Amino acid sequence: MSADGDGQLTLVSWNIHSGIGTDGRFDLGRVAEVLAALAPDVAALQEEGDFWGRTEAEAHPEWLEDRLGCTWRSWRGPDGGMGTRC
Repeated sequence: MSADGDGQLTLVSWNIHSGIGTDGRFDLGRVAEVLAALAPDVAALQEEGDFWGRTEAEAHPEWLEDRLGCTWRSWRGPDGGMGTRC
């Protein structure tokens, strides 16, 4: 249930492509800004780590957790890939 008690649950599912935007720039701060604006109860993020060795941060989930003040959980999917929810 939502923190405001309205009985609704807001879910965001988003492939953040390791924090690399459509402009080709790595900017995990933009991801955090969008998530903060949406204020979901649950955010299911895909590709939240540095999968290609192209980004400046190795600990994306921890960085987002600190920035947004949330708790994250990771798991391996059936294909062996990682998933995270905050």
